[in-house]
Amino acid sequence: MIKRFFLNLNDIRCSGYSRIGRQGWRIFINLWEFQAGRLNNYIKRNIMVLLDRLNGNLADEVYREVNMMAAAGMMVLSIVLSAIAAMAIGGLWFSPALFGRAWMQLSGKTKHDMEKAKKEGMGAKYLGAFIGTLVMAFVLSRMLVYAGTATAAQGVVLGFLAWLGFVAPVQFGIVLWEGKPVQLFFLNTAHELVSLVIMGAILGGMA
Repeated sequence: MIKRFFLNLNDIRCSGYSRIGRQGWRIFINLWEFQAGRLNNYIKRNIMVLLDRLNGNLADEVYREVNMMAAAGMMVLSIVLSAIAAMAIGGLWFSPALFGRAWMQLSGKTKHDMEKAKKEGMGAKYLGAFIGTLVMAFVLSRMLVYAGTATAAQGVVLGFLAWLGFVAPVQFGIVLWEGKPVQLFFLNTAHELVSLVIMGAILGGMA
């Protein structure tokens, strides 16, 4: 539109001008077109740069979201696996093959008590124990994040520290206040130690 305006103006006003004037007017128009072309290219380049940046930011945002979702899924999986491992360790630890008989003797339990508990149903008790183990695994995983641990070895160390600082002192209360044998304290706390160390290794290794 601007070009057409100048061309019409050129046809109207240059009729009485000399050849030099007409050539000068043409040069002016060519310069105008050149500058307009440069401006157009400049705008196009900046628009393309802006679009590239927007696309790059969008790609980065999608990448971050995918990583967060993958990390969350891995965290949930590691918590569930570590809880299952702890439950399996407990089942083996207190089985007759290992320390089940010793635990019954130290706890004052008889076979009749165990049979009675089985008849009443163990499903609810196992479910409650598994939920408690899930909570413990979740808290331990948060401790691993806050401590900045990212390896199985570091998870083992943190599991040991959690046992030493929180589990063992609390468990010792059964000896001080309930009059339980100290052997029962060692039996129970050793089980908690193995469980926390294994859980820490799984959580740290999958971090």
